[in-house]
Amino acid sequence: MAIGDDWQSIYGWRGSSPELFMDFDRYFPRKGSAKNSAVLMLEANYRSIEPVIRDGEAVLAGVAFKQAKTSRACRPMQPGDHGVKLVTGFDLQNRLPELADAIRAQCAQAAQRGSRERTAVLLLSRRNEPLRMIQAQLERKLPVKAYTIHRAKGLQAEVAIIVDDILPPEPHPLRNALYAYSGFFRNSYDQAMADESLRLAYVAITRGVSRVLWYSRKPQGAARVLAARG
Repeated sequence: MAIGDDWQSIYGWRGSSPELFMDFDRYFPRKGSAKNSAVLMLEANYRSIEPVIRDGEAVLAGVAFKQAKTSRACRPMQPGDHGVKLVTGFDLQNRLPELADAIRAQCAQAAQRGSRERTAVLLLSRRNEPLRMIQAQLERKLPVKAYTIHRAKGLQAEVAIIVDDILPPEPHPLRNALYAYSGFFRNSYDQAMADESLRLAYVAITRGVSRVLWYSRKPQGAARVLAARG
């Protein structure tokens, strides 16, 4: 038995691959008279409201290799809830106080509605540096946690705030050649990393229960997909 979600496979940079899960019988063949594995889709989402889920799924539309499924939101919406709101043209160095005020406002809104979430705001970035800068501007008593997206997998908060862009790495000819030589992967290293950057955005978005804010300099990568939806 294997339990997992290829949509949240975000550790390819250290050797993992969603193909191990998606092509389970190929990599873990049956023995003797045992039957091939059966797939049971768990599509009920008890964390996020529907707009958050749909925005996450929209980002995944560009993933070349994934299992097709549609999540069903089990959490009802409340006034003020929303999916991803993009804030573009954002320069963290120059607008840090503005972001700190927005975080305080989200904490106040979560308290006003009597949120049951232990964490009101989850700050997310691919890098630690922006998180440290923001935390230095906030009062320690605020119900705010800051994590890199990779560390935040499995966590949730009333509001997810994503800072910075989520882009694939630069092309890597040597790793492409190694991928092809191994015969293990159905795509190139560059394609695998492009897919993984979109899955990473999906993980970040779906940490939010009722609201998601994404601050970036300009829509690119996964953020561009959401900007195009309007």
